[in-house]
Amino acid sequence: MIEPESVFAYQTNPTTGDYEALVSWKGLPEEDATWESVREIYKQFPMFHLKDKVVVGRGGVRGNVRPPILKTYSRKDRGKGKMDPEEWPIIEPLPSYGRGRERLGGRHISLIHANALSNVVITGDNGTIDGQGKMWWELWWNRTLNHTRGHLLELMYSHNILISNLTFKNSPFWTVHPVYCSNVVIRDMTILAPLNAPNTDGIDPDSSTNICIEDCYIESGDDLVAVKSGWDQYGINMAQPSSNIVIRRVSGTTPTCSGVGIGSEMSGGISNITIEDLNVWDSAAGIRIKSDQGRGGYIANVSISNFVMNRVKVPIRFSRGSNDHPDDKWDPKAVPRVKGVFISNVVSLNSTKAPVLDGIKGASFDGICMKNVTILGLAPSVKWHCAFVSGFSTAVFPTPCLQLQNDTFSSLCS
Repeated sequence: MIEPESVFAYQTNPTTGDYEALVSWKGLPEEDATWESVREIYKQFPMFHLKDKVVVGRGGVRGNVRPPILKTYSRKDRGKGKMDPEEWPIIEPLPSYGRGRERLGGRHISLIHANALSNVVITGDNGTIDGQGKMWWELWWNRTLNHTRGHLLELMYSHNILISNLTFKNSPFWTVHPVYCSNVVIRDMTILAPLNAPNTDGIDPDSSTNICIEDCYIESGDDLVAVKSGWDQYGINMAQPSSNIVIRRVSGTTPTCSGVGIGSEMSGGISNITIEDLNVWDSAAGIRIKSDQGRGGYIANVSISNFVMNRVKVPIRFSRGSNDHPDDKWDPKAVPRVKGVFISNVVSLNSTKAPVLDGIKGASFDGICMKNVTILGLAPSVKWHCAFVSGFSTAVFPTPCLQLQNDTFSSLCS
């Protein structure tokens, strides 16, 4: 376990003038806190993985680190990831994925990686942690990536965590990834990535329970928030769902993806999701539920309300994923079940397409309920598209598809 009274030791880089900060251990004199000595101490504690000196820009100051509170103290503080893939070790794939999400085998460790933490606060005075993801994006674009990219922050098997008041930017892959966690609050975060940066999701709770994401601003090249729970047969077999998740007062933009996505990795099940008071603009979709043949699992009891969109192409979308599977052992008979999706008090301005609700043949997409949904800016010829879904709607403009006028679900949707 990390003990209290650890400190940052720092020195000045004679070339750049920046401070190079080194985390030291309790009882280790500051003058002895060399990178090598700290690394040797941390080898005894594999839940923490150090990659490189943390660069604190000019004007940065020495900060105390008193775990379980990990804190940056200056708005000028900036931690940076190292620009060399060889310095990012390969770790085991997640058991609910069976392999790296992008490539076979293991995956690169995250810039900040923690395992089995409890009662920890990660916070700061809006200090910035820069994942320097450009190198990783180029590997992806050039198709020279050998292992799945790491995250900026990944927490595994951790509980009672608060992440707040920080700016995370330029993540190599998904930015914040709590997986197999419970009781996590993520609030007052700013998450930034170039709008074309691949797979730079903002916050992705994955096979986790009792999660609150609130008061965050996100710009990314993928979903602002995406709820996940494992991939095909590996997620089915692990059977660790994502449940009891609240997402509120999140705003931002993503020109290629959605404000909030559910899936497509949802094989362990996703339920009891509350999404409210969102503001999304200049994005491909507002809400998107993604699933696929072979996923299995379920999505149930999802409440979406008080959502404002502007210049969002498809405000509400249900769709299949990209037909990707971890290996050839996926079961084509494993189809997802979706039941009880409640969407209310939604306004979309300057839309170009009506909602698209595509279920999966042979799967159950029932109890889709919409109330007080207004989509403005559509040409008169633009109509809803619905397939393999059923539900009920009231006070929806323009008039929804016939599949959402099923009186069987009127009581469920009232």
